[in-house]
Amino acid sequence: MTMTRAQSSNSPDDDAERVSAPIFTPILPPRITSTAHAALERREYEDTIRNRAKGETDDLIVLIKNTFDEGLLRQWCRLRWKMSMSNVTDELILAEVEKIIST
Repeated sequence: MTMTRAQSSNSPDDDAERVSAPIFTPILPPRITSTAHAALERREYEDTIRNRAKGETDDLIVLIKNTFDEGLLRQWCRLRWKMSMSNVTDELILAEVEKIIST
């Protein structure tokens, strides 16, 4: 038998039956694919080897794109520049960072 709101509010076990309900649903953060330190070291190693394979002087130069946080870069590419990550140049990233710093 179902009770009306007036009947249920008069019951002595009213507090025990109450359950909190969220008013809104929180926005979930981006999914973390790997928290392993080894995965990060592997990515840095691959970037270093890729740079060394380009030539003698290129092994000393690290691209800004490779040092930039991948998630942030992906969002900037999608929302600010509306282009793929493969088309982004270091000059574009540097100009955007300088614009942010100067304001």
